[in-house]
Amino acid sequence: MACFYSSLYLVMMYSTYLVSFGYEEVFISTCTTVSAIVMLIAKPLWARLADKGKCRLEAVIMVLLMAAGFIIFFIFRTEKIVAMLYAALVTVSCMVLMDLVDSWVIKLSKETGAIDYGKVRSFGSIAYAVTGLLFGFATTRFGLDIAPYVMVLILLGIGIVSQTVPDPTVEEQVQRSFKEKLSLLADRRFLIFTIACSLSNATFNFTDAYIPVLVLSRGGNTTYIGINDFVMSFIEFLMLKQFTRIADKAGTDRIITFGMIGFFIKATLAALAPTPALTIVACLSQAISFCMLVPARMRFMQEEVDKDNVSMAISITAVAGSLANICISNPISQKLIPAVGLPRTMLIFGCIALVAAAVYYLGNVRGSKKESRN
Repeated sequence: MACFYSSLYLVMMYSTYLVSFGYEEVFISTCTTVSAIVMLIAKPLWARLADKGKCRLEAVIMVLLMAAGFIIFFIFRTEKIVAMLYAALVTVSCMVLMDLVDSWVIKLSKETGAIDYGKVRSFGSIAYAVTGLLFGFATTRFGLDIAPYVMVLILLGIGIVSQTVPDPTVEEQVQRSFKEKLSLLADRRFLIFTIACSLSNATFNFTDAYIPVLVLSRGGNTTYIGINDFVMSFIEFLMLKQFTRIADKAGTDRIITFGMIGFFIKATLAALAPTPALTIVACLSQAISFCMLVPARMRFMQEEVDKDNVSMAISITAVAGSLANICISNPISQKLIPAVGLPRTMLIFGCIALVAAAVYYLGNVRGSKKESRN
């Protein structure tokens, strides 16, 4: 988990790389669209392999793809087609690997009952924080050209460590066809969960991609970005260790709703912050957004989905999120950023998270109460 989130930091710096290499802000949306389209194909294929228990094999494949794409991007970084290849190959491989790690943890947790997702995920956050701080200082001093060397070392660590973790067990007699697994969408609670998560992902992905751009546009540099990511990740580390206790008291549905509202607050505060320092302060709202919603989504999977369908369930929500990016997020950002500017566009994306919270609350919180009374 720690090795993966160190690599994730370097991958998610892609908007900073693009701006630093002279690309326009709108081109970031183009790359995000390419990533989302490829994700539509990659995620179901990943789920099929992961549900067969081939987690270690898939980890190695994703590491090799990430390494190849990252190195090619830095060698030919002035070519737009290579930047889009980075989006298609590196970011998709990284997102697939992230889902793989999450489903791996959930499956082993269901098998042993001894794994607390929040606590395991907190180690990823502290690794992300330390990587962000050190990488920010290092790139300010030595430039972004050190990134491929750092990435290869981290990916080597992922490849080695992943082979020490056991694959989840799979019983042949309970394997289901792809069509049968898609029947998850016939479950009302899961369908509402997928729709709401897709909408909130539009806000989540937009803020993740463009908060570094806001920092740079307000006079900051990669050191500021590193400090910002360190602060957010350190808060994640503290909050995720307490997540299980909080969720046991409040309930998964309420935490999901609260986390989506948290993303509205985060986007709003980041959009209104006038300086790089205050943008970092605004991102303290990570405690009530990411730290609530992401582990709550995994808890929902643990509670509502069979172990043999976990990878497919995560894949379905991811594909729905990619469709939301293609149909909602990217067209809106490409039109609005040149017209009204990045801060106002971020305010609009914050409102999308608020709509997601309303959908989930009305469908799965209030709706469940009505069903229980009937």
